[in-house]
Amino acid sequence: AALDADPRITDFLVLDDAADELLDAPPQRVLLCDSYRGLSDPLIQERICLWLINGEPNASFASVLRTSMQSDFAPSTGRTAMNHTFLFIDAEFTSLEDPHMISLGVAGSDGHEYYGERTDFPRGRCSAFVVSEVLPKLGHSYGAPGSLWEIGERLQNWLSPISGRQLIVAYDYVDDWRLFISTMPESSREWFVPVDVRLEACGEALDEYLGRPGVLRHYAIDDARALRHACESWTASMQS
Repeated sequence: AALDADPRITDFLVLDDAADELLDAPPQRVLLCDSYRGLSDPLIQERICLWLINGEPNASFASVLRTSMQSDFAPSTGRTAMNHTFLFIDAEFTSLEDPHMISLGVAGSDGHEYYGERTDFPRGRCSAFVVSEVLPKLGHSYGAPGSLWEIGERLQNWLSPISGRQLIVAYDYVDDWRLFISTMPESSREWFVPVDVRLEACGEALDEYLGRPGVLRHYAIDDARALRHACESWTASMQS
C-alpha cells in the first residue's frame, strides 16, 4: 500500500527468489523480505515507509534514526530541518497476553509531551505484575484520566500543530505502537511511520534515566522520556 500510494514510484517488481538464489548481488534498490511472509511482514512494511522517507531501501533503522535525529536535536533550533518529527512512545497495558491500553505517554523530539490515563480499561484482565507495578502509579496527573475515546481525541488535538509533518513513532515494544495507532482515525494513520528502536535504546542511558530520583518505571510518560533520552544519547555517541 505504501508503494502504491507514493506518486514517485510508478512501477515495482516483486521477486520470489530467496536472496541467496539471485544470480548476482542484489541491486541497491532491492528490498529483501522474509520468504514466507514477503511484503506482508510488518518489519518489511516499516522498512518500505522508511525507504520512502530516507531514500535508502536497505538502510538500517539505526542509520535512519541517526541521520534524522542529528537534525532533530540540533541545539540551535530544537527542531528538525527535515519535514518530520520523532514521537517516543510508551504504553502501559493489562497484560502481555491480552493487551488493553491503560495509559499512554508520548515524548516529542521537540520537547512537547502528552500523557493520558484510561478510565475504562478492563481491570479484571490485568496481570498480577500490572496490579502491583502499574496501577498504583495512576491517578496522580491532573487532566490525564479519560475514556479510550477521550484519550484518542486529546492526542489528536495535541498532534494537530504538527499534523503537516511526517511523524516517526519510536517504540521499543510492538504493542506500544499498536495501541498508539489504534487511537488514531483511519484517515490520519498515514501521517505515522513506526520505528522499532529497541536495539538503539537499550543500555546504560535508559537505565540511568529510569534510575533518576522521582522517575518511575512502568509509568508511561517517564518510560517515554527515558526512551527519548536513550536515543539522544545513542545519537550523540554516533557523532563522537
